[in-house]
Amino acid sequence: MTQTPKKRLLILLIFALAAVGTIVWLKSKKVPVEAPVVSASAPVAVDYTAKVNRLVAAARTDDEAALKRYTVSLKNLEFASGVRFDAAAENAATIASSNESIVHTLYFLAYDQINTTQETDVYLSSRIKPLLTPVMTEYVGDVNHATSVLENDLRVISVTLAMHLAALGPGAPSMPTQMSVTATQAAQLDQTLKNLGINAAGIGVSLAFDAFAISEAQLAKRLLRSITSLAGRLFAKQVSKVAASITAAVVDGPLPFGDLIALAGLVWTGHDVYAMQQQFHDEIKTVTRAELATTTTQINRQALANAAAKVESFRVMQAEIGKKSLAELSL
Repeated sequence: MTQTPKKRLLILLIFALAAVGTIVWLKSKKVPVEAPVVSASAPVAVDYTAKVNRLVAAARTDDEAALKRYTVSLKNLEFASGVRFDAAAENAATIASSNESIVHTLYFLAYDQINTTQETDVYLSSRIKPLLTPVMTEYVGDVNHATSVLENDLRVISVTLAMHLAALGPGAPSMPTQMSVTATQAAQLDQTLKNLGINAAGIGVSLAFDAFAISEAQLAKRLLRSITSLAGRLFAKQVSKVAASITAAVVDGPLPFGDLIALAGLVWTGHDVYAMQQQFHDEIKTVTRAELATTTTQINRQALANAAAKVESFRVMQAEIGKKSLAELSL
């Protein structure tokens, strides 16, 4: 049966309305999806503790390296001083064992024996000390220079640490690739630390020691005691002759040089004394060289103790720099 145009149009219209209704119904069933709301979040806090601790630890390692260099420098100084000390010991032995010195020494030994004084030490000191003081002064100057180098190294390490810590955090200035500081810039380094809130003035000053005073006091005391004892042992017979020959009136005061020369005929008995004179020379040289070595060892030991205390004082300061920097970075 053939459909009329009107029927076909009616059927199409019904299908169209049904389709529209379906679309409307489906749209009504959809759940709307809202766009996410982006809110401003707080900045993430950065923990700089590990970085600060690592930089402080690196500074401590540099401190240890500086102290090792200082220790090696002292050993090198002690080794290099050998030639100078040998020459000084030879000069002291030659002067102390000369004819004139022996005559004076024997007289003063007898004088001290009778009067319980120490005139022999005074005399020998006047003869020997001027020969030893220059070499000890030079050695102490070398030790003091090495100590100054160590302290400058510690200051440079501390300022470098402060600069590295200042370079941490957002917007911090970049670190220079190299840093060269000389010993003459100590005042500028102190000011740099002061600007960081660290008072470095006086660090190490209270730990200073007078190496020259140590060397003078200890060396003179031990050496003079040794040489006086040596002379008394080698020339005991001659000292007894002098003591027995000096009258009570003369013993009241030291003899003038002319009387001492006359006294030489009494104590200078020829070949036996000449042989002892050479032995006296050799033993003075040996004991003087040994005492010089002992004195330098003592100076070095105290210098190292002083240096260790210096290093510790700088480490305390470096720890304080790290603490202050971490507190500022945590703000």
